[in-house]
Amino acid sequence: MTLTADATNNRSGWLTSLESTINSIFEPVTHWVNEIIFFAVTIGGVEIPLVVAWLICAAAIFTCYFGFVQFRAFRVSREVICGDYSRDDDPGEVTHFRALTSAVSGTVGLGNIAGVGIAVTVGGPG
Repeated sequence: MTLTADATNNRSGWLTSLESTINSIFEPVTHWVNEIIFFAVTIGGVEIPLVVAWLICAAAIFTCYFGFVQFRAFRVSREVICGDYSRDDDPGEVTHFRALTSAVSGTVGLGNIAGVGIAVTVGGPG
């Protein structure tokens, strides 16, 4: 079954009307949420989003609380990744390095998906 030009235009007009109705409902909500999440604070003449300041503050607190573990245990983490603690008869098929790269790729991938969603919401595509 083929659609005629009038049927296509009517369908397109209906869809455009639906999209604009949904957009008019959610636009104030997204604008309000955007204003809360990306509220900027001026520090030394530079505007910094409050969410970034909170992340930096949390990172500093956890770094101090855990005794700078990311620096203290760097040698041990390198040894684990390189397989210094592994034996050939260990169970499993995945090496320590493969497990690390899988975890990092999952984290970066999820961050990329969330980042694209925020970027499209704030500035639109392109």
